[in-house]
Amino acid sequence: SNQQELKDKAFHKLTANFKKFNNLLLLETINLNSENQRSLSSELPGLLIFAKKSVMRVFFLDQLISHPQLQTLIEYLENPKLKEVCLLMTNSPRKTIDEVLLSLKRQEFAHPGSIATANVTLSAGDQVFSSMSTTNDGYLRSLGLSIAVMEGKLYLEENFIAAQKGKPVTVVQSKVMKIIGLKAGIFETRVLL
Repeated sequence: SNQQELKDKAFHKLTANFKKFNNLLLLETINLNSENQRSLSSELPGLLIFAKKSVMRVFFLDQLISHPQLQTLIEYLENPKLKEVCLLMTNSPRKTIDEVLLSLKRQEFAHPGSIATANVTLSAGDQVFSSMSTTNDGYLRSLGLSIAVMEGKLYLEENFIAAQKGKPVTVVQSKVMKIIGLKAGIFETRVLL
């Protein structure tokens, strides 16, 4: 299956490169998308591996006897709260990695669960969705918005809180902000270990 091929490919990549690099860094990404993933891969010195935590965990469990220092990494990979993680194999010093990661930080669409960077309230009226076709009314209603079609325009019948600064963004809030093109999140990557 395609899923198994991806697992095998990641495992092979880990095996082939494990001893080529001095440093293993576990990175956590927030609001990762394919463009940001490409930026990370091209800008970071070394080899960046995006694989399921379970695949990385199995690989490092196999290495544990000869490399007991991997125990902490394995414990991080077992943490269910960590969602978007990747592994950087590099010979570069940590300071260099931190500088590159800081340079890649930018405004991004907020993924569900990420922390909003601003308060965003969509005001009732026909301005919020003025550029959208009225055929989107059903979808917007399915998200829980009070929408009416008036004079050929989408009309938001009541204010909608799309984000609250410092609070996690819900699935619905994330979808609504993406529809209107509002980036209320930050793409960032931090070194966990």
